[in-house]
Amino acid sequence: MRKNPKFETRNPKCARSVVGSSWLLGILASWLLFSAPAFADSPFDPYSKLIDALCRSDYAAGDSIAEQIEQNYPGHPAAMLARVSVAAYRAVDITGGSEDTNVMGMLDSVARTAEEWKNKDGENEAELSFIRGCALFGQGLILSRQGKVLQGVPLVIKARGEFGQVIDLQPDFYDAYLGRGAFRFVKVVFLSKFDPFHLITDEGLARKDVDVAMTGARFSHWLAVDLLAWLGPSRHEYHLADSLCAVGLEHFPEARTFLWPLCFSLMDQHDYAKAEPVCLDLLHQYQQIPEDHGFEQLWLYDWLVKCADGLNRPDDAAAYAKSGLAVQHTKFVAEQRKDQLKRLRERVRR
Repeated sequence: MRKNPKFETRNPKCARSVVGSSWLLGILASWLLFSAPAFADSPFDPYSKLIDALCRSDYAAGDSIAEQIEQNYPGHPAAMLARVSVAAYRAVDITGGSEDTNVMGMLDSVARTAEEWKNKDGENEAELSFIRGCALFGQGLILSRQGKVLQGVPLVIKARGEFGQVIDLQPDFYDAYLGRGAFRFVKVVFLSKFDPFHLITDEGLARKDVDVAMTGARFSHWLAVDLLAWLGPSRHEYHLADSLCAVGLEHFPEARTFLWPLCFSLMDQHDYAKAEPVCLDLLHQYQQIPEDHGFEQLWLYDWLVKCADGLNRPDDAAAYAKSGLAVQHTKFVAEQRKDQLKRLRERVRR
């Protein structure tokens, strides 16, 4: 895809200087697809390296690791999960997870295969329930991001049942707590608009589950750190969120996995001076991706307008708005980002 001329997008000091001084996904909970239990000499042994590659958005390395697992364990549901994990993470990262129909088919295949393997002698039921839960959760979140909430929610509920079964069967399977915690968080997000008196208490339980996963999970530690960083602003725990993002960025420099929750936290605090360079770093990264559909760029330009206006720089705000309107994007993105596009147009006309 040919890129349009852009407003200046990169502050060379951005990520580390910002985090040093101190919220679906979907991409938001797509990270669930990359957790796995720990067993000796198993297809899950390379998963920690797989997660590291995905946190760095190094999809070539992720594909290489998944391919090796497939070669060593052909047909195993864990090998299938590794392959679809790379595809799903990439889809959510670049297109919002909505324009790659192959990912949905792959996730469905993983879920069905994991259920079939439960009937095989000698197979670990907790392990297979976890794999099935990851696949169902991924399907549900992607459908919800497509606006098909009534189709997505039942799958997320089924996933929660699988994670609960894992915990019942094997209480020290700490990666499953991350799955259950993510479900509880998603439940709060979906139902909060119908809960003006804050009667839903799953958010605190979600936090406890994520804490357990972050402390004890063998492979999904960094995914738990990421989710807790997203949870922080919703509980007004900005220092916690910013600190977790700082730790993540120290381990994975300039990783979008941690720049995104950091940016949400700073924007929620109206700390535009710190948020702007993080937005610019994210924007620069997406502008280097040839197949980028503009899904995240439009969001970031909308935020940059808000930052510049908040910092009393109206000329820069107008320039950001013009650059945002010049971003090439697909029809799907135009529908998903219609609010942002409307605000950008209004800002140019001001």
